[in-house]
Amino acid sequence: MKSALPAQKDGPRINEEIRAREVQLIDTDGDNKGAVDIQAALEMAQAAGLDLVEIAPNSNPPVCKILDYGKYKYGAEESGGSSQEAESGRGQGDQAPADDRRP
Repeated sequence: MKSALPAQKDGPRINEEIRAREVQLIDTDGDNKGAVDIQAALEMAQAAGLDLVEIAPNSNPPVCKILDYGKYKYGAEESGGSSQEAESGRGQGDQAPADDRRP
């Protein structure tokens, strides 16, 4: 009999959910610390009072960043709208009517 797969969660793995033995670590200043043992990375995050977040799980080793996951998640939810509309400053209601075409 097959064992059930663990439930998939939305979003990146954080802290003890990260399964790799070694990670490519980006610290709080954005500096690349290179390949670091997962325990050392977790200790660095805990010492800073932050979380270790896996941001590129398919890399070898996976890329992890030390950051405040609550703020990261909130920022991701806030930017969930259409980025093209936000960049152009135009919403759907700002489009010219179809009968206003130029010859």
